[in-house]
Order: sequence, then structure tokens, then C-alpha cells
Amino acid sequence: MTNRHIINFEPFSAASNLKTIEVYNPFCIRICSGITFIGLQAVSGCIACSKCQETGYCCMDDKVNELLKKLPSIDGVVIGSPVYYGSAAGQLTAFLDRAFQAGFWKSR
Repeated sequence: MTNRHIINFEPFSAASNLKTIEVYNPFCIRICSGITFIGLQAVSGCIACSKCQETGYCCMDDKVNELLKKLPSIDGVVIGSPVYYGSAAGQLTAFLDRAFQAGFWKSR
């Protein structure tokens, strides 16, 4: 069985992005093993401390590290984010920047 995880960056209504995902791919909701709500939680950008090169995890212990710990057992990630002025939310880009950087060093 595939193991998918949803990350929802919707700040005000957690149901809004999930409804969109459900409409476009109802099968996705049924096979998802978990949902991480970021909502109004602050997600800081990378501070280039290079700690992830040593540990494989970000120095800021938050939702990014939670996802990195789950990744070995996850087959796919579905991301829901509002779009502001034609671009993804800043929270999302900061989250992904840090996750990709730490994940890159973790895989080495």
C-alpha cells in the first residue's frame, strides 16, 4: 500500500485546501496516512548555519524536522497552499527550502 502524507499550509481554514484536494483527487484523501497542518505557525527560512550537514536535520526543531523523520516511510507528499499574488505562500517556500537542504545532507 502506498503511504502518502498531506501538508496543509492554509492559514485560516484547514478544510479549504483539503476540500480542493478531495475534489481533484478523492483517492488521495483515502490513501493518505497523515496530515500535517502548518496553519498560522511561523516557519522561518534557512539561516545557513550548516548544522544540517552534520546532523541531517535542521537546527530549528519544528515541523520541517517532523517531516524529515517521517520521510523514509512516506512514498509521496501532497502539498496544499494558498496562492498570494501568483506565488506560493512564503511559509511553503521557507519550509521546502529547509526540508530540501537538510534532506540533501541526510541522504549523503
